[in-house]
Amino acid sequence: MAIHRDRQLREQISEEWGWTPTANAGEFAVIRAFRMCGIEPPEVEQQFRCGPYRLDFAFVKERVCVEADSWPHTSQQVIRRDSGRDRQLREWGWKTYRIRIPEEDMDAEEVSRQVRNVVDGAVRFLRDGECICPTCQLYLEGPRRRR
Repeated sequence: MAIHRDRQLREQISEEWGWTPTANAGEFAVIRAFRMCGIEPPEVEQQFRCGPYRLDFAFVKERVCVEADSWPHTSQQVIRRDSGRDRQLREWGWKTYRIRIPEEDMDAEEVSRQVRNVVDGAVRFLRDGECICPTCQLYLEGPRRRR
């Protein structure tokens, strides 16, 4: 059985790699992409509490988070909730990257490519202080420079 379909295997592998065990296929895909970029805990924190929110992955010092959104995040109600959450995080100085990851009939290669693109963008933002997100201007008032 493929890793993206085997919940117990994802939990076991993520724990062996030094991450918080996750059964969520989307979060596991993000962990794999972070590892490919050479990012490991504690550089990034999982399930970080920020006010009333839990961020899937957070670079706390830089205030950058990566969210792995699976099928529950496709309903209009949840999309509105996520937009409000992202707006609040922005007000607190956070840059949010969202990755839409289907759980059903997931094309693992396509999801990995999407995750790598977002993680690469987040990594460039963290290292260079420049946001390469094509829709950044809709969400930010310009990139936040690291000092």
